[in-house]
Amino acid sequence: MSRVQPYEGHHTQRRVERAIVADYAAVPLDLPLISNPRERVVYNRDSLERIQRGLARALENAQGQGWIDAEDEKLKQKVAHLIDLSLTQSHVTRLFLNRHFDDIFNDPKDPRVIMASKGTAMPNDLLSLLIEYPDLYSVELAKLSHPLDVTAPARMDQDVTRTIISKGGELLNGTPKYKPKTRELDIPGMTVLRKRRVGRIATRAGEITVMSRQAFLLRGDEAAREEVPYIDRKIKNESRFDELEEMVEDQLPGLEDNPGVKWVQPIATSYYAKYPASKKQ
Repeated sequence: MSRVQPYEGHHTQRRVERAIVADYAAVPLDLPLISNPRERVVYNRDSLERIQRGLARALENAQGQGWIDAEDEKLKQKVAHLIDLSLTQSHVTRLFLNRHFDDIFNDPKDPRVIMASKGTAMPNDLLSLLIEYPDLYSVELAKLSHPLDVTAPARMDQDVTRTIISKGGELLNGTPKYKPKTRELDIPGMTVLRKRRVGRIATRAGEITVMSRQAFLLRGDEAAREEVPYIDRKIKNESRFDELEEMVEDQLPGLEDNPGVKWVQPIATSYYAKYPASKKQ
């Protein structure tokens, strides 16, 4: 599991401890008036290094549990590349989306704004900012990289649920929408994105929708085909992606009770909140 630790800048020790205990963190907002450019460089570097270390630990554990053959170096490398690409691209994209919000906040000394710029803000802090500053349009509330660990997001899921309720919102169980990401035909394997509405909050500026976003790895190698015959053909054939959607959706309820499943495993989970005018996430 990749533990996303917050960047420890100039903020209270209590907040630092809270963010570390929570074991997840939203990507910091890029606020040049608050964040020292050097801190930003350090955060960007360290966050990518944490992704690498977490992935290495996850794959080491996976070998010990028999999820992947320790002797199959080619498969390990290909799987690691797919997971790394998914985590890194997602992180870099959010860094880009979080840039330069200085002109929105009228009080840069607001503790919530400072924590948002340091990566220590909790979902309640970030949702409060979005409600108070609708020109933000969209903010990430929480994020956790957890390759091959289906139970890791439980604390984060609970915190986001409580945050929605605390703001007078309504919990939703929206219809999932899947999107294919990267294919690796040599395995074959691929990464997919699953998004769905999990809440909505009425505000004076309009309705805020809270979305969950999950990334999964699908494998079609020999070991995976023993669980799901012909899955390799479905991964390779883009026109059969709808079949993969149904298969993943059917598997998810039982994945926690059967974490050794080879053909599908989680990579990361995040939540973001947006107004209807938000740019496409």
